[in-house]
Amino acid sequence: MLAKFAVIAASALIATSALADNKGHVIETYKLTDGSTLSVYEDGKTAVSDKFDKPVIVEDGAMLETVSGEKIKVNGNEIWRLHRRPMP
Repeated sequence: MLAKFAVIAASALIATSALADNKGHVIETYKLTDGSTLSVYEDGKTAVSDKFDKPVIVEDGAMLETVSGEKIKVNGNEIWRLHRRPMP
């Protein structure tokens, strides 16, 4: 019985580690005028988190303004990546 449990636990560990790769890492982050953060991934997709680091749904194509005055267009809504993001 213990051997079966060990096999099941090892299988679960392997399966979850295979799913952990998020297919792209954050290459740049921008602070926005409202206090939120825009994350840009290697593949050019973006995600936004609020000032409390919670994912925010933003319409694809929306223009956001950084604290430096730069305007950036949202490309995708990759909020699912924010839960497993490796920081640069």
